[in-house]
Amino acid sequence: MGIATAQGGLPVNQDTSVGYTLNFTGHNKIKLTADRYGDPTAPTVLFLHGGGQTRHAWAQTATRLAKQGYCAITLDARGHGDSEWSSDGDYSGQALSKDLLAVLSQLPAPPHYRWCIYGRPDIHGNHWREQLIPCTRSCPR
Repeated sequence: MGIATAQGGLPVNQDTSVGYTLNFTGHNKIKLTADRYGDPTAPTVLFLHGGGQTRHAWAQTATRLAKQGYCAITLDARGHGDSEWSSDGDYSGQALSKDLLAVLSQLPAPPHYRWCIYGRPDIHGNHWREQLIPCTRSCPR
């Protein structure tokens, strides 16, 4: 039995309550791990966790959105969860932003929504919101 694939070659996970693990390449080739819930051709919501957390903090919300017809991607930041630690110890807002840019460039299409709970002002600054995330909509509830 083959694996169903969608546009962009991402495997389709028929069970929206279970995340399909994806790997992305971040800034300086760091391996970043994510889970995708739902159909990868559906409007995408990208979730970023807060400090000391992992992508699993968003699992219930991602499952709920997948059942509503969205593609939800929950990403482990560098040094968190199953993502690699930074070999040079760089966990700055700039490094996280560069990782995010790298992840966005690897998605089949830009996310329609983004939601995060990073608690750092350098991550939430206008340079990040306006330049890195081309979204204009709030996260669906």
